[in-house]
Amino acid sequence: MRSDSGGPAEVKVGSFSQIYILSTLNTIKKFILDSKDNFIIEAMVASGEVEMYVGLDSATVGPNNYLWRASTIGSLASLSIKQTDKNFHTGTYYYVYLQASDDNDALLNLYLKQQRSVEFIPNDHDSTYKLEHGSFNDDMLFVKFQYQSIAEDIKFHVL
Repeated sequence: MRSDSGGPAEVKVGSFSQIYILSTLNTIKKFILDSKDNFIIEAMVASGEVEMYVGLDSATVGPNNYLWRASTIGSLASLSIKQTDKNFHTGTYYYVYLQASDDNDALLNLYLKQQRSVEFIPNDHDSTYKLEHGSFNDDMLFVKFQYQSIAEDIKFHVL
């Protein structure tokens, strides 16, 4: 029996969701990733024990249908997924099925972390250009970095 009858709530990258699960119930959360960088999903358990299953279908995700699985070790159930994993896709909703042990209720924080890759974009006004052309001073140097985020595609940082 599910405790989230209104449909799965979404967990955002870089945030957490506090969850209380009764021993006879389970809950499902969902998340989507917009970049193909490694990600970690962690359940920091304050009390009880949980089983965590991640799958692509909210109706069938669970102990019998999942892509990745983790159990509580100490107070942590964690999945670290590499960008090279064959089941990892961007722009796809993943569903996290959390089930408390039969004996105890569970109180936990569910964290979703993704380490964004940052790339240097060279141009004619960066420090490598200054080394070759001494007439430029530090006021004219620009360093650009590109990374993907939810709200924007490219950011520029000027030193």
